[in-house]
Amino acid sequence: MIFPLKDGTEWELTEARYKLVNDRFPLIDVDIELDKFKTWLLFNESRQKTARGMMRAIGHWMSNDSIPKAQRKPVSDKAKQYDSQCGPWLRGASLQELSNSDRFKQMLKVPGFRAWAEKENVLVKEMK
Repeated sequence: MIFPLKDGTEWELTEARYKLVNDRFPLIDVDIELDKFKTWLLFNESRQKTARGMMRAIGHWMSNDSIPKAQRKPVSDKAKQYDSQCGPWLRGASLQELSNSDRFKQMLKVPGFRAWAEKENVLVKEMK
């Protein structure tokens, strides 16, 4: 895919760079978002990028929270995701370890995480 640059030239997203972007953002339909980014650059000439800044701009575009959830690739099973990320630690954790982990306390605020965690470790129910 070819993108317009600030200096009037063009920048090509090589196959290797495309693969990198696609691998880094598995929940996003990269083809659609790249096309939208290219259109945005065409309509916003004063905001076009330099060749040096294109990969950074693409990364920012892909990680932008304004991408509608309908266009994100679905995560098949949240429980599998939770289990792979923190299941082994959670199953063996004591109440003190659970209470001392600020990150775990933050995760408990994520919808659905508390219910999953309570099934994995009964001590989670004792946390407020």
